[in-house]
Amino acid sequence: MSIHAASLLMEAILLKAKSLQHLGRFREAAQSCKVIVDIVESSFSEGLPENFAADFKLQETLNKAVELLPELWKLADSPREAIMSYRRALLNQWNLDVETTARIQKGFAILLLYSGGEASPPNLRSQMDSSFVPKNNIEEAILLLMILLRKIILKRIERDPSILDHLSFALSVSGGLKALASQVEELLPGIIDRNERYHILSLCYYGAGEELIALDLLRKLLHVNEDPNCVPALLMASKICGKTPKLAEEGINYARRALQSLENNCNQLESVAYCLLGVSLSAHSQVAVADSVRATNAIRGSRGPGICRKNDKDARL
Repeated sequence: MSIHAASLLMEAILLKAKSLQHLGRFREAAQSCKVIVDIVESSFSEGLPENFAADFKLQETLNKAVELLPELWKLADSPREAIMSYRRALLNQWNLDVETTARIQKGFAILLLYSGGEASPPNLRSQMDSSFVPKNNIEEAILLLMILLRKIILKRIERDPSILDHLSFALSVSGGLKALASQVEELLPGIIDRNERYHILSLCYYGAGEELIALDLLRKLLHVNEDPNCVPALLMASKICGKTPKLAEEGINYARRALQSLENNCNQLESVAYCLLGVSLSAHSQVAVADSVRATNAIRGSRGPGICRKNDKDARL
């Protein structure tokens, strides 16, 4: 069969699959779409020939079929087949363009993160022994999202804020908050807003137990030239300060600023702000009591033992 005839045949099969999809017959649509992928894969096991890629219409049909197949399996409620189709799309040589590959990687990562089922690890026989092979859904999703984030940094694909959101969720679930902080720190200026960067990094370091680093980042965010009225940042900074008596006065200031920002709003955060204000005031009172005791002891020491114990009343004082 000539390339032109093959192109017409595959286009007809793809049209049939889309028609079945429109009718809600998703499993039949997936099986029809799979015919295109099977034909090309069995015919060119070592990659597509140059004359195949040169036929724009044929390559376009193949791209659409490869991208559509896992989506049809998802609609047919067949997550196992969808995962196999995603891996097949990403591991085989289809001559896909960068944008199509990125969409497939993002769709696969979302399925791995939120499908609710655990997929078997990929069998990457072609990889070198030193290569990283993900052991579960989360690891595989993180790997895909980090690849996508790297493509954004290198400006190979358009910026997509949702990729960082999904990566943040995946690394948070897996306990890799410091790894997430490293990824955010590597982002070039302009990819995300500077204030958002400070906020994300502070959350990462706070979750990793580095509370003082998180507080320093929040101080930068809450600077008068940045976003001094950011309520979540004010509450978080007050919470951190309230745990340390020496920082309690700073925590009081943050809590009061948060209350001022929430003054005219009926918001549950107002209760949180009052609670944190109470915590900081309590911590600050401990410092005040300690300072009072030290001052009293210093006065007693300066009077000398004879004066201090002149009578019982002075001794009690």
